[in-house]
Amino acid sequence: MIGLLLLFFFFLFLGIGVGLFVKTVGMMTAYLMPILFLFGFTPMIEFLNLEQGRVMLKITNKFPVPKLIQMADTGSWTSNGIVFIWFIGSVLFAYICFMRTRKDV
Repeated sequence: MIGLLLLFFFFLFLGIGVGLFVKTVGMMTAYLMPILFLFGFTPMIEFLNLEQGRVMLKITNKFPVPKLIQMADTGSWTSNGIVFIWFIGSVLFAYICFMRTRKDV
């Protein structure tokens, strides 16, 4: 449950940060879609039938959604810590974008 809340707020702050970063709604869609595909669809990379030792699989296994899937399988709390680090990164991104838009006024 904690992991799902962290993941919810991760995507929320990521969306808020991108919304504050761009100038129009059209640009928001153009910026947000690749980011959501990158973070939201990382479990789909396993279906590409790549070898287990590939660098791309090692990198995507550090993303938040695969970490929560790993936590559900193993019960390890380390995955929540990694998702918390991603959450802090998205909060910092949203804060930096907020401060940038505040200075533009």
